[in-house]
Amino acid sequence: PDIPSPDGVVEKLVEAARQGKNHRYSASRGLPNLRKAVAERYRRAHGVELDPDLGEAYVSLAMIQHESREYELAGPLFRRGLDLSPNYATGHQWYSEHLSRAGDNQGAMDHIEIAYRLDPLSPIINHIYSRRLAALGDFEGAEARLLKAIEIDPAFARGYQGLAALYFRELGRLDDAAIMAY
Repeated sequence: PDIPSPDGVVEKLVEAARQGKNHRYSASRGLPNLRKAVAERYRRAHGVELDPDLGEAYVSLAMIQHESREYELAGPLFRRGLDLSPNYATGHQWYSEHLSRAGDNQGAMDHIEIAYRLDPLSPIINHIYSRRLAALGDFEGAEARLLKAIEIDPAFARGYQGLAALYFRELGRLDDAAIMAY
């Protein structure tokens, strides 16, 4: 428009912009040409071929950014990938780890719970779930998740390592920690 927006409209826009729930991608898959342009940008910048409609590709790229300590680049890629593939359990697990590193314990818990609902028989998801529970002080719940991970896969070393650490650091059960360590 060629005239200033009314003050009330501007105030409502500012109010909406301050609400965290509005800081995400829309429920729409987005404009096809924009999705293709983003994929092309990543191809040129990183040599990575992205299917603009495949959420798993965005989540994988996000994890690469996360592991490279490019946290500010990883967040939007995780969100985009999970918007495209909301049933990707590993994506929710990885995003939980990313949010935990950023200090967002509630967001981390929300996403590991989604991952667990999608894949309750994943040893690694049970392991990461135990870490989120322990961070919130639920050591009994953390122990239960680790025991579940070991029940699912008795060769899952991280389950034993997690139990040893939990018993030693949080519960003071030194004998149990020693048994789990071996």
